[in-house]
Amino acid sequence: MRIKLVHFTSSLKIGGAETTLYYLVEQLAYENFDQIVLYVHDGPYRERLQKLGIPCHQISGSFFRYDLFFFGRLYRLLKKLQPDCLHTLLWSANNAGRVVARLLGIPVVSVMHNNVEQDGLLRNMLDWCTIRAATRLVAVSDEVAQGVLQKYRVESALKVIKNGVDYDEIGKKSSQLRKNRYAFGFSHEHLVIGTVGRLEPVKRYDLLLEGFAAFLEHVPHARLLIVGSGSQESLLRDQAEKRGLLGADPHVRFVHDSPAYGYYPIMDIFVQTSDKEGISLALLEAMSLGLACVVTHAGTRHPVITHAVDGMVIQSGNPAELAEILAVLGVNQQLRKELGACAQKKVQQEFSQRAMHAAYSHLFANLALCRVKI
Repeated sequence: MRIKLVHFTSSLKIGGAETTLYYLVEQLAYENFDQIVLYVHDGPYRERLQKLGIPCHQISGSFFRYDLFFFGRLYRLLKKLQPDCLHTLLWSANNAGRVVARLLGIPVVSVMHNNVEQDGLLRNMLDWCTIRAATRLVAVSDEVAQGVLQKYRVESALKVIKNGVDYDEIGKKSSQLRKNRYAFGFSHEHLVIGTVGRLEPVKRYDLLLEGFAAFLEHVPHARLLIVGSGSQESLLRDQAEKRGLLGADPHVRFVHDSPAYGYYPIMDIFVQTSDKEGISLALLEAMSLGLACVVTHAGTRHPVITHAVDGMVIQSGNPAELAEILAVLGVNQQLRKELGACAQKKVQQEFSQRAMHAAYSHLFANLALCRVKI
């Protein structure tokens, strides 16, 4: 018996959750699933999904994005599709999907990507009202799961399925697409600090530029490579210009190319300065290639990296501390190698894409057995 599975996401833009969804859909297409994707915000992943032969439908309101017409259209479409299971991800799709699925008697798997304390009071209140409508809740890390349990007390419904990457494929692609350092003005004498992600406020690349500028005073042969695009690019370029990081021999390079696999091999240190991050696929990719990684985190424990074991963790919003950590790693190549080796081992043991896909497939199939036909 084939299983009709509907995925409902807030966004098909470029991002970690969207990338995870794409690879999950791609893998499940080889199994006993007939899949459909519903989305709110359009983006590049819609075209990629359609190339896989996956039907995609946009859900929107008439006056506001999430008005009563939005909920009515979602209700009618799900009633027409009669899925055996609904899979929701990202905050707005999670809340709307839980409510409508409960009304229709559809088993729903709701995936939590971020720590609940990062979502704010209003979102937490709405989650409190809807979260028990989910048949199963999936947390992408132990830390996310702990926050959900403390906030909402939903032990029986919660399961941890960690985001994963295909580290063998990443290794092949990074080798095939490897960029030439000299094409960016980097020589082998330069120490290249790199980052990959959307140029949006939550990523706090302004702090990265501030920390890098301070670090540059101690290690003048350092260079910064920022791979990504987004609404903050012009502001970040202006900031870099004011700090004297651009010019005839720029210390900072911005590149838009996607995917980023070919850029990791020219980095010596990978940095992530986000205010809010779940399990970042870019971080897992960098770790899988043996890069020493520096991340910021507002909580007590980072969901991926153990400080000074397989990477370095610093408090969010502190460019001075970032500069200090980079200075330590910049002059200690052996420490970078040791952190990178441990990081690579951790990804292979704990963040396998194959294990992630198998866990979701098993969960969807089991829930489909107890579906309620409309």
